[in-house]
Amino acid sequence: MRNRILCFTLTAICSIALAFSASAANVDRPFTVGAAIGYAVENFNIDPDQDNSFAAQINIGYRWMDALATEFQFDHMRRFDVDNPFSRDSLDVNTYILMFKYYPPFGEVTRAYLGLGVGLMDVTVNYKGDEKKLPGYVSNRTRACGKLGMGLERSISEHWILEGAAGYVGGHDGLDEIDYFTWHVGLKYRF
Repeated sequence: MRNRILCFTLTAICSIALAFSASAANVDRPFTVGAAIGYAVENFNIDPDQDNSFAAQINIGYRWMDALATEFQFDHMRRFDVDNPFSRDSLDVNTYILMFKYYPPFGEVTRAYLGLGVGLMDVTVNYKGDEKKLPGYVSNRTRACGKLGMGLERSISEHWILEGAAGYVGGHDGLDEIDYFTWHVGLKYRF
């Protein structure tokens, strides 16, 4: 089921990109491909030092016009600790998000943006110790999620962009308690 949802999401993104590709005529290099590393912070309990994880991101974007862009982002966070009275497990979190970005009309070399995204969050539980789980306990769950973001993009050459960004991601429909902040720095290639 998870693979069907992922295939449907990717097909929808490609269909939208093809349908509106003519509107990119005023952007010299509308496509971007990039990667980033970062840090994700969550507090599943009351100890702020517990629930942090490094993050990796891969993104593919399309600039519709000077002020608007769409970007597909895949984020991977490994081993969020969940030390609380009910469990000592850790979580691997993957998100597949379609982000809509708005660039205010100022700046040429350095551009700020605001973003809003929707997508899927896939959470896998990594068991610690010999804990017994109740019947029906699910170790993997995929549900909808949302993202709010903002960042700065600086053109360092004709094709390369340096990006710094922050965002808040929240799960829904059974993953409501999995929400976190991310910061990342990355490079994008524009073509």
